Amino acid sequence: MIQISRVCENSTMNHTIADNIVPRYRRNVQVSATPGLTIRMNRHGQVAMRGWVESEEDWNKLPLQDDEVLVQVKAIGLKDRDFIMAEGNLYGHDLGTECAGLI
Repeated sequence: MIQISRVCENSTMNHTIADNIVPRYRRNVQVSATPGLTIRMNRHGQVAMRGWVESEEDWNKLPLQDDEVLVQVKAIGLKDRDFIMAEGNLYGHDLGTECAGLI
């Protein structure tokens, strides 16, 4: 993400920069509350994503602990750590651990 501070808003320049940076992949999907979804890689060290798959865990059936909250996720984000993991330079399987939503 590039943030350019300006004294006044310049929507045309914002769109020009956004369109010329890295091509983005955006897909809107309607999903039900269950089952949960998770994002998976095809193979560790392969940047191509398999995409959203049904989660093997049924989180809706587990009771919340005293220090936990339930979040209705509205958007997720991938960070540098996720890309490094997808390249195979960091071991792990949990991608997209950042989210925004309603508590």
